[in-house]
Amino acid sequence: VPSPTRSALTYTAAITYQVHPVQLCDWMGVAGTVTDLQGRPALGAFVHIWGLGGVDELVAAGANPGYGPSGWEVRLGRGQIVGNWTAQLVASPETKKALSDAFLISMPGDCKRNLALVHFQKHH
Repeated sequence: VPSPTRSALTYTAAITYQVHPVQLCDWMGVAGTVTDLQGRPALGAFVHIWGLGGVDELVAAGANPGYGPSGWEVRLGRGQIVGNWTAQLVASPETKKALSDAFLISMPGDCKRNLALVHFQKHH
């Protein structure tokens, strides 16, 4: 009997908060990676970020290799804001077919946690 999966969709996500390695209090954003079942970089999908302040961005996995071969990044603001945004892995900008659940990003408005790292991992 197969074990239950964590989601009916193909990818799940782990979210952590930290200080951005370069940008300080005049920057706030979300970034991360997309990996396959073995933890290798997975390219071809897009990360959709939307929420507070009219943010509605799509970025390709691999667009920012500073986070790794499947890295990506979206700036949410030029300063620290307390608020919520949503991150979801999608198949393409045209269809926005979900490959993961939608995950809530709650930014604390803290310079020491101005980067939300979202690691999408294929789980089945």
